[in-house]
Amino acid sequence: MPEIKRQHGKQLFLITNTKQNCAFYRKNKFQQFSHKIHLLNRQPLENWSFVRTLS
Repeated sequence: MPEIKRQHGKQLFLITNTKQNCAFYRKNKFQQFSHKIHLLNRQPLENWSFVRTLS
């Protein structure tokens, strides 16, 4: 994140399809803004989207 700030970035967006990663992102001050379930070869594939505003 220091590099993103150095480049004057204001927000960082992440997408994961692993539920285990969600707890890690929340612990590191990311806010979940989307949760979707897609079908891939008739199998469910979950996606969670997160954002963190950098100060």
